[in-house]
Amino acid sequence: MITLDAKTKTDSAESASTAGLGGAYGAKALEILLAMARLAADGKSLTIAEDWGFGSATVIDQDGSHTHVGCDAAGSELANFEAFVSQLHGLLVGKRGLSWVKPSHANVTGLAPAQEVNHE
Repeated sequence: MITLDAKTKTDSAESASTAGLGGAYGAKALEILLAMARLAADGKSLTIAEDWGFGSATVIDQDGSHTHVGCDAAGSELANFEAFVSQLHGLLVGKRGLSWVKPSHANVTGLAPAQEVNHE
């Protein structure tokens, strides 16, 4: 199961249309969706919830471990959205990003609990 809270879902949809998800960001967005579909098919839940503002989010796995992606202070909504897409892609597709709070992060990232995760 993959859930989005109502605010994140609405804000993301509006920004995607104004940002014109083309080129590299469009490809990254499709890879993110594919990674999310694979997680769901494997029976793993992932929640993307509000964080500090538009362009940032808290990602929570089925065990309650969480990490953060994006930026809400890049200077423009488009720059914030680009940071969000890049960092969510890095987390779900590239298997890199901020560390998860609990060792259960291996369920989502595929990394061993003791393995360090590089910051993007």
